[in-house]
Amino acid sequence: MTQPTASLYAGALDHLIRHSLSGCGQAARHAAHLLEQLSARPDVDRETRNLCERMSDALEAGQPGRLGGAHG
Repeated sequence: MTQPTASLYAGALDHLIRHSLSGCGQAARHAAHLLEQLSARPDVDRETRNLCERMSDALEAGQPGRLGGAHG
């Protein structure tokens, strides 16, 4: 894994945690954006790419229940 990819993963997870704990919509949007960037990287395998795309889509659709949160 390259350094830029590792940084994207760390950033996406940080924003996902913030969203999950606080329901922060801005954190969800940032996480979705980073996950989209990850899914477009050539050094990310197909299964991980699909997971990133699914989570990004769920975040953009405003489905916090998929993260276990109750906030909107």
